[in-house]
Amino acid sequence: MNLNENPLEQFPSFYFQDNEWKDYNGDNTNNNEEFTKQFILNDINNLQNNKIGIKIGTLNVLHDKDPFFSKPILRNIERYNFTINLLQNENFDILCLNEVTTTFLNLIQNNSFFKNNYYFSDIVVTKNCKEQFKNLKTKNKTLLKEGGNLILSKFPINKLFIFKIEENIRPVIYSYFNYNLNKTFIVISAHTSGYEKNFKKRKEQLQKIINILNINENKNINYLLLGDLNIHLPIEEETIKEINCKDLCNFTKDYTFDSWNNSLIQCKYFGMEIRRMRLDRILLNNNYNNCNNNLITTIHCNRGVELFANQPIYKYLKENNLKEDNDKLLNVPFWWKYIFGLFHSRDKEDYLFCSDHFGLKTTIIECTSESVLRELLEKNKEEHKEGGDGMNEDEQEDEGPKYSNHRRKIVISLLTIGFVISLVTGLCLHLFNIK
Repeated sequence: MNLNENPLEQFPSFYFQDNEWKDYNGDNTNNNEEFTKQFILNDINNLQNNKIGIKIGTLNVLHDKDPFFSKPILRNIERYNFTINLLQNENFDILCLNEVTTTFLNLIQNNSFFKNNYYFSDIVVTKNCKEQFKNLKTKNKTLLKEGGNLILSKFPINKLFIFKIEENIRPVIYSYFNYNLNKTFIVISAHTSGYEKNFKKRKEQLQKIINILNINENKNINYLLLGDLNIHLPIEEETIKEINCKDLCNFTKDYTFDSWNNSLIQCKYFGMEIRRMRLDRILLNNNYNNCNNNLITTIHCNRGVELFANQPIYKYLKENNLKEDNDKLLNVPFWWKYIFGLFHSRDKEDYLFCSDHFGLKTTIIECTSESVLRELLEKNKEEHKEGGDGMNEDEQEDEGPKYSNHRRKIVISLLTIGFVISLVTGLCLHLFNIK
């Protein structure tokens, strides 16, 4: 794809019908009636009478392209099956996933719930879910070696664009939804470069993702940017403002990468990771609040942004009464059950989470008048008071170290110690041989 000539390239989405996957090329002139019906709130009473609001979520599912020694720890297929089950129970209207590999995509597109209810931004080219997971290819070619971005939508996608920022960066997915006769809402799934050293590069990538919209569309477009954006340095909060967006998450301690509360992180990094970071975000463009024909339109998060997939899988099974289902029993490894688990105070039964990231979810609504918005905000305040202040014990504790890469320091320290010991040992042996 030549970025200079055609930075945004249109592709089909896919849906399952008559026992086969079909291309859906969209229709930019069509009004998405179901999307309009759920998204627009004209009367506060409609909240009780109809399903109002678009439930949207994002999750980095953690790719399965690991070194051989990590595979017994990450238990990828087992973990993926539970993740798909959890996503099904969440029942999102629109779902954005990061680090999706052909292995995960093959599993989710062959799940009856997802293939019968969702449009996919990409699918694996296979007719048999039992086909070997190796060397699978996708139609839109959006998945790199360590996975890519995926959008699943219950609503038809009017237009689907793919933007390849750089050669080795996962392509960004733009899904367009037409609603209310003449409006368009865009959901963007992205995964930017990680690590502290790449914060400038990350800023450039975010600017490209947004600027390409300003080039190809009018300036009054409305969009959500979701995914593992790897934003975690204090200075990067300013980047969000510079790209004319706002973070929909109300709490600064909603860590999506949390080594304190995710035992999979501790096992994956052999206890050398201690950081807590808000790597995943849901960003809304600031242009959304605008005046159109003297009618104020604004977007509102009905219940704020919440974490999901933020507990060990065994607890999820217990809470959903799935423990007695033999197909859903966890294969807890011997080394955890009888050795390490005995010394782990929090998750003795099993350490496995769906991912090393927690997910984010919210419900978005467009209010077509200022009075409806005020009523909705008042209603949410009352519900918030009844439910408490929403702060749990973890959010009240000390933040702890978040930004320094302690894994690197520990590895360097161990290598240095090893080198010094080897040097001293070699010197002693040399002196001994001389004598």
